[in-house]
Amino acid sequence: MASNGNTYVQNDGLFYKNIHKEKVVRILYIIISLIIFIAVYGGGNYYIGGRLYQFLSYPFPHINLKAYIGIIVFIASSIILGILPFPVEAKRILQFIGAFWLGISLYLALLFLAADIIILL
Repeated sequence: MASNGNTYVQNDGLFYKNIHKEKVVRILYIIISLIIFIAVYGGGNYYIGGRLYQFLSYPFPHINLKAYIGIIVFIASSIILGILPFPVEAKRILQFIGAFWLGISLYLALLFLAADIIILL
């Protein structure tokens, strides 16, 4: 077969490189973790953004929904955008916006969840 140290397995007349099981498990672990993170973070931001839109629609009934969604998506994703290779000042601004949003979203989630529980009672 190959003399470079890779092991090959024959399957139906074809040879496949034998991938180490640990690497596959690590990759699956990372993929599953990212899916869970995106689901929880996205769901939380969806809940907070929707409730905030309901709250803001009373004093400001003519809010443009597409602009509002764009702003919420930008603010919510700014913590992740702050990791990407942007200029230093842009990264600082994005990280500040993202950290500020995480703090505000924590208190808004507690407030909205408490309000929902009170409404249910």
